[in-house]
Amino acid sequence: MQTELNDSEIRAVVAQLFPENKVDYFTKLGIEMKEALALHKEVGLWELKDGKLDKANITAHCLLTTARVGVFADVLQLSDGKYEAMKGSASHDYFKMKENEITAVKGKTWAAYEEASLESVQGMHKAGFNYRTIRFASANGHGSLKSIEVLLNKPKLHYGDLECLIAHYVDDYTINDLPVSPVSDDWSVNDFDRRIQANKANPKYKILDEEGRQHFNGESTFEAQERIGHLVENFLAERVSQALGRYIPPKRLPDCIEFLLQKAMEL
Repeated sequence: MQTELNDSEIRAVVAQLFPENKVDYFTKLGIEMKEALALHKEVGLWELKDGKLDKANITAHCLLTTARVGVFADVLQLSDGKYEAMKGSASHDYFKMKENEITAVKGKTWAAYEEASLESVQGMHKAGFNYRTIRFASANGHGSLKSIEVLLNKPKLHYGDLECLIAHYVDDYTINDLPVSPVSDDWSVNDFDRRIQANKANPKYKILDEEGRQHFNGESTFEAQERIGHLVENFLAERVSQALGRYIPPKRLPDCIEFLLQKAMEL
């Protein structure tokens, strides 16, 4: 039986995670995503340490990605798949603490992350999540790169494919629970690039990065993630440009979505 949440409990957690002027917005979003947040509580992300939330920054990250996925869905008029895509995004990192425990013992290897991913999916199945929600929740990180590349090469996208690309890209450029940093002055570096560069430079991920060469025809994991991420970015920027009726440079896509999200928060 899944952990139950009440609205006041969600608001109390959100109030510790976000600035006061964003609490109402993210509380409403959290209530809409109550089934996903129940998983966060169930695995211990909301446990208190010295009277304060210790691991709930993962919840903040998931709520932020959920909000951004919702903006993409509104812009591209994806009403049918919007809720499940958002629920998937709200769930996507619920297992992060347990994942960290697994990789702490077995190392930050491809196999260890696959083990954690399988357990995460099993937890969502147990909670009664449907296939589409689990698909969207699993559309992020290095483990999804092959399936994302397959979608990009399809002559025509089918139901749920575009939502997968959105979920993947949003997680790719969302750094922790931080607002988007503007694209560089020369329009060459945005938050997606910053996140990839940080991962490449992080010695903790050296084994995982090198193991990618076995999976991506000689490319390291983060080289593949960078290449595929840019393809997704270009694809989505074209779709968003068409929907808005004005050109959005791919490097400015995170800025554009963040601007629209801020507008939504003001309503």
